[in-house]
Amino acid sequence: MEFFWIMLSISLQAPYFQEEAMRKQFVLVVLSLLFVAPGSAFALFGFGAHGGLDMYSVDADSEGFTLAYTMGDSATATLVREEIGQPIAFGGHFYVDALPVIDLELSVDVAVQKYHITYERKTLAGLLDDQKSEDATFGRIGVYATIRRDLFAFPPIAHTVSLYAGGGVGMHLVTPIMCEAFLVDNIKSPEDRLDVDDIIEKATRMGGHALVGVRIKPPMIPIALGVETKYTMMSEGDYEEPNVFPSVYGKLSFDF
Repeated sequence: MEFFWIMLSISLQAPYFQEEAMRKQFVLVVLSLLFVAPGSAFALFGFGAHGGLDMYSVDADSEGFTLAYTMGDSATATLVREEIGQPIAFGGHFYVDALPVIDLELSVDVAVQKYHITYERKTLAGLLDDQKSEDATFGRIGVYATIRRDLFAFPPIAHTVSLYAGGGVGMHLVTPIMCEAFLVDNIKSPEDRLDVDDIIEKATRMGGHALVGVRIKPPMIPIALGVETKYTMMSEGDYEEPNVFPSVYGKLSFDF
């Protein structure tokens, strides 16, 4: 690149470029060629990573309730749960940019956040039967299939800065949130143990999403930076899990 600028400087000293107007035209042409050089605007495919936040929280809760056992007996229980703050979200994405009008993207999101619970269970006689005070983890995994399209790009050929939008479908695995309904449904006897397969089955949901983002792709460099907001909608859960929420990400992509 240094050699290029030296040669450009020497060329500008030639008699042909002594006139100011001709010199300006030549510089503009060279910069334009650099700015829209073949291969700098579009890629066949790419992949990358992203990270950010799910923009929601789950309120703290404190409640007492009755656990009705299937054999006719019962127990009383109390549950204190702290607020679940905005989960940290991260993931990866792979996209195909070879189509003339749209881009196709497959991405995976993982979001996690810890929260503290205090749980007590007593027999009808008032004897302490079970007690826990520990951290629980709320988490979700989302697999998204997305169709994207540029709404605006500048400059028109190089697409150094692009504003895009898109949408698609997704499959989500969302862990239940510890609450009264969760305990009532899963504790049916003093010796009861939770069935992991049942929990996973209840936590699997389908949904859709819409997104909008800004992408910056410098010329001649196979790296793109971006900021994206995604609005996820999924079927309603049984245990206070969020089903409609936005997420905000920063993205780093590598084009090929």
